[in-house]
Amino acid sequence: MNESETAKMPDISGYSLRRALSLIRKIGLTPGRITYVDSKLRHYQVLEQDVPAGSQVPKGQAVNLVIAGKSLIRALPAVYQKEDSRSGEFLKRYLWIASSVLNGLESDIDHLHEYFDPMKAPQAFFRWLASWFAVNIDFAIPEAKLRMLVRESVTLYRWRGTALGLAKMLEIVTGVRPEIIEGSLPIREYTIREEKFLGQRTLDNAIIDEKTSRHLFTVTFPVFSSEFSEETIKKIHQVIREEKPAHAQYYVLFVPPADQRKSKDLWIKKNVIDDRMVF
Repeated sequence: MNESETAKMPDISGYSLRRALSLIRKIGLTPGRITYVDSKLRHYQVLEQDVPAGSQVPKGQAVNLVIAGKSLIRALPAVYQKEDSRSGEFLKRYLWIASSVLNGLESDIDHLHEYFDPMKAPQAFFRWLASWFAVNIDFAIPEAKLRMLVRESVTLYRWRGTALGLAKMLEIVTGVRPEIIEGSLPIREYTIREEKFLGQRTLDNAIIDEKTSRHLFTVTFPVFSSEFSEETIKKIHQVIREEKPAHAQYYVLFVPPADQRKSKDLWIKKNVIDDRMVF
């Protein structure tokens, strides 16, 4: 079995239950049976783990935990707390059934603030949290970047429709900060002009006039286009179309740093995925 199919079990003794479960899932293991025992230690603290710390185990293996808890028998009159009698011991074990249910609810209440933190919210609640900010969660990007997008959503809304806001949005989605220049073209600009030649008037062919160029902008990424997958480039266009002003048109360029590129290393991609100039 190679290392990619196994995980190294960390020592989670003393961790809070929520932190321990998060770490177990993060390394590819599965939370198993959780047993609560009466303890004077901090509530919901991990006391034991059945998988030894430092051992290599197959991913997906269940990890059983023993957690510090408080028996409900403490809330009963002293006469019911006698452990030397058979009935007292039975009552204590019986109350653990209700305690295991309440312990989970108490843990959720104790960490309620984390539900409203995009970086800590449980995955099942996160999609609902994202909908509060009208964030498009259909982007096929890693969850960590999606959480960052929700965290920055309020700031992004303030700058929506501006070069600064679009650049920040693209940086979160791609991990690369682009340069956005408004009123700029990736090609040499031509204007309409009238000339007299041999007594006749001629008119130059117009590629684009100055008035139209005011509503154009270029988005330049300082990397090779090969560093982005086809899906990522599609996401770039999706983000730009959703965030740009409706009347504006754009071009996406990939221009690596001067010390890394050759004379032909300039690609413009607009609406298609290839390495040709497309206008």
